[in-house]
Amino acid sequence: YTIIQSINGCPSDEQFVDVIINEIPAKPVINNNSPICEGETLVLTVDNLEGYQLAWTGPSGNSLGNANDVTLSGAQPAQSGKYRLQASSKGCLSEVAETDVIVNAQPAQPTIITNSPVCEGEAILLQTSFVVNGQYIWTNPQGSVMVNQNQHTLANASLSMGGTYTLSIEVNGCISDQISTLVEVKPLPQKPIVVNNSPVCEGTDIIFSTDVVSGAVYSWTNTAGPALYIIHI
Repeated sequence: YTIIQSINGCPSDEQFVDVIINEIPAKPVINNNSPICEGETLVLTVDNLEGYQLAWTGPSGNSLGNANDVTLSGAQPAQSGKYRLQASSKGCLSEVAETDVIVNAQPAQPTIITNSPVCEGEAILLQTSFVVNGQYIWTNPQGSVMVNQNQHTLANASLSMGGTYTLSIEVNGCISDQISTLVEVKPLPQKPIVVNNSPVCEGTDIIFSTDVVSGAVYSWTNTAGPALYIIHI
């Protein structure tokens, strides 16, 4: 630009003035990897602002620095909210860009209630507390995933159904720490073979006997039903 001052029709020499109009940076475009789970790493990136000065702020207004990418490890649910970014160049400021971040809480580790030990042929009961919107990830001793429910009744238990059962809970894509429980299925004793000294004469002792099994409890009854006596081996 030039300027000339005239007085009484007499012009001055030209004066040159340089005018610079700086470009306002474009509004940032923010990307993030939300939603994430508690303890994971939050990553914020910007696409279109190479070479500009950047200023990141968190949900509470705290500064997150001026790097192109922001990485926050071990994210917590309290870090959910709006993250903002503004670019500047030669004193000119862009519009403030915002992005919403969700950090979902990790579900608490569940507990398992069971009726173990059970005898072969009985039902195995497995139960945990109800969790709102929860997905129940059970596995049996063979590693197979069981039905998604908080309670299981496994009828007619076989010896192969004994072993370690595991459970974890998933809510909003976040999985709890796993818990396990050991279920014991006890084998049924073999049907005993009873030997007696029948027939006998009236007034003579009747003698019953069977094989000795270590740890067994013998319950003898007569045809009327009441127990005659119980012997612990």
